[in-house]
Amino acid sequence: MATLSGFYGALAAVLAMVGLYGIVSYMVIRRGNEIGIRMAMGADKASILRMILREAMALPGAGLAIGVVLVLAAGGLTQAMLYGIKANDAVSLAPAVAAV
Repeated sequence: MATLSGFYGALAAVLAMVGLYGIVSYMVIRRGNEIGIRMAMGADKASILRMILREAMALPGAGLAIGVVLVLAAGGLTQAMLYGIKANDAVSLAPAVAAV
């Protein structure tokens, strides 16, 4: 059961990475003209990269915030299924948030 759960967790992580790549790629393609104009007006690559990453990380940041709140709220419901850890274990939650 643990192997199957680990496999599904890894599959979910891969799907999340592919989805984030698609979002960032679509955003850059959609704003290609704007990026070209900004670079022609003298913007450096670092400021363009900051602009893209700031906009791209808004959606995953909101998702992480909502997800953490839901995990903490549903912790009591899953306590019976967990063995050896607490439902709201920060040691388990922090690496998952950092991985995303």
